[in-house]
Amino acid sequence: MREFLKDLNITACVGTWKEGEGVRYCLDNLLKWCDYIAIIQDDPDELTNRIITEYREKYPDVFRVEISKVPKLNKPENVGRRERVYRSELAEERLALVRKIHNEERPVDILLTPDSDEVFTDYLPEMLEIFWKSNWTSICAKPIEVYDTPYFIHNRGLMSHWRVYKYEPTIHFTPRRYQDHFWVYPARMAWRGMDGGFVHLSSIKEFYNAKRLICPKTVLDVHPNAKIWKLNKPAWELTPEEYISIIRKPCDFLLKDYEKNKDNN
Repeated sequence: MREFLKDLNITACVGTWKEGEGVRYCLDNLLKWCDYIAIIQDDPDELTNRIITEYREKYPDVFRVEISKVPKLNKPENVGRRERVYRSELAEERLALVRKIHNEERPVDILLTPDSDEVFTDYLPEMLEIFWKSNWTSICAKPIEVYDTPYFIHNRGLMSHWRVYKYEPTIHFTPRRYQDHFWVYPARMAWRGMDGGFVHLSSIKEFYNAKRLICPKTVLDVHPNAKIWKLNKPAWELTPEEYISIIRKPCDFLLKDYEKNKDNN
């Protein structure tokens, strides 16, 4: 049970696909913070479905899981583009499941909206305490980007994205906004400019290997000249101050050099 904001209902919604074992990162992380976790499974593979079913059966009071009703793309070569094509529809399904929790089970106070390849840092409790007492209505933060393992970070990746909201039942995502910025939240009322509120895991081996099983030609979209820093603890244990301090120092190596000497790193 969490030790912060105990009187509030903190709910997360996340869309899953074919992450396999990698999905455990997100689910284990959200279990530390949330009263409810709403999952829309988008055309899951057998392994991902089995893992999510395992969590739902182990934590029946926490997990609410539904299968997406969004139509499938017909052409196999488009399978990797599905989430991009139907991003708005999938987001609306997740928000509808949260609305059901809010109306039928317990009113939601704070909504977390990570992607399935993201985790919040251990700074989240302090961040939410500050946020809840403030006039801000949402949080837009730049993620920590990891590479290969959670102990290596790089400086090329996602721009800032919205990942936290003070819940309003009218929340929606159509028409689509960028950076996962949901309506009805004005940008001027967002806590912005934070570096390191969450961690983006798409370039670690569990997620990369899962993508390769679906699309064998998948390549990691990280520039060879990206700077790499080696950590002495997992990236999600970094505070924003620690993260900024690290990336302001000279890097340990460039990505292209890391790959050449991978076994020695």
